[in-house]
Amino acid sequence: MIAIGEPRKSTRTPGAARDYLDDTWQTTVRATIREAAVVLNQPWPSSAVLWEIQTALTLTDPRRTVLVFWQTSDVDYVRFREVAGVTFALPPRSVRRDHEELIQFDQNRVPFFAPIPRRGTLGTLLDNSINLGALVEQLRLELGTLPPLPAHGR
Repeated sequence: MIAIGEPRKSTRTPGAARDYLDDTWQTTVRATIREAAVVLNQPWPSSAVLWEIQTALTLTDPRRTVLVFWQTSDVDYVRFREVAGVTFALPPRSVRRDHEELIQFDQNRVPFFAPIPRRGTLGTLLDNSINLGALVEQLRLELGTLPPLPAHGR
């Protein structure tokens, strides 16, 4: 997994390890997108994020691009949808069903809501938590992008 962080942020975001790139970030992101089996993006309304999503949809099979709206409020989704509307159309929030916190794209770049894999319930720490590894593996197999990961590599 490769994550790109916003270099001008004064505080670093917890979670995935991130690369903080300089002003040539678009060149690095393009190369990374071309090599990626799956491009996951947790969107927010910024020109850089919209550029990344549009670039992924253009450079690769659009089915490899996934927008993750886990723990995104309805207000934030609507705001992102409005901003993204000039670049690509997203489905209205009203058509989303429970646990559909992903936007995936079909081969024609048409977006649709999809469920996100969940981890098992081993206690309150894991209840309802997402399993991005399972999502990536599912997409890798569906799209034939790479052979399956060994069980210990997840």
